[in-house]
Amino acid sequence: MLKKRIAMVGLLLFSLPLSSCGNTTKYVTTDDFVFEVRKDGLVLMSYYEEYPVDVVIPEDVDGKTVIGITGMLYTSNKLKGVKTLETISIPDTVKSIGSFCFYDCTNLRSCNIPASLKTIDYSVFKYTGLENVVIPEGVKKIDRSAFSCCYSLEYVVLPKSIESIGTDAFLYNNSLENIYYAGTIDDYNKIRFGYKDIDEKNNITIDDVVSFYSESEPIDSGSYWHYVDSKPCKW
Repeated sequence: MLKKRIAMVGLLLFSLPLSSCGNTTKYVTTDDFVFEVRKDGLVLMSYYEEYPVDVVIPEDVDGKTVIGITGMLYTSNKLKGVKTLETISIPDTVKSIGSFCFYDCTNLRSCNIPASLKTIDYSVFKYTGLENVVIPEGVKKIDRSAFSCCYSLEYVVLPKSIESIGTDAFLYNNSLENIYYAGTIDDYNKIRFGYKDIDEKNNITIDDVVSFYSESEPIDSGSYWHYVDSKPCKW
């Protein structure tokens, strides 16, 4: 099957208002997506592409900013993910991604986290094929099971802005070898954890794989990291 890249450039086809109990909900539709019109922008609600592979979500459509993605976007009613989806690019205008959005998209190996996001919601990336995750500065909360059962996940970069990490956020990630935290040990100890499991069977916790950022080579013992050619690397 030939891969089809969905390059969203904001080609508006039509607007569709729907009325219910006196309220009117408006939608704008492109070749591939349906957006609900909210007061402060657009929320991506559904898609037309039957076998999406590489998806690019636009920053705006018809002059309106895309601000959110609904929950369970790439799942069916039975919570079975879209198996063809491999990469998705989300603009920094997006401030919220709903729960279960990419649940069980087992071939989804690459997805950027928008810098405008404050919370990574419940089970958003559970059972995906993500290989690495870089969470930008500004994200404050990772909810329960957000990245659990990501069996191909090798490393995660956590920003200093993280304030809480929910129970089972990284549970059963058997390939997860490194968590690179952008703050100090003292900063890390201020994070509120629901539970620190990564692999319940092997009793591996986040504390076992976490490293702390240091611009220069540290003189004290412990696990530290820095960037080499824009990639995290241990000292």
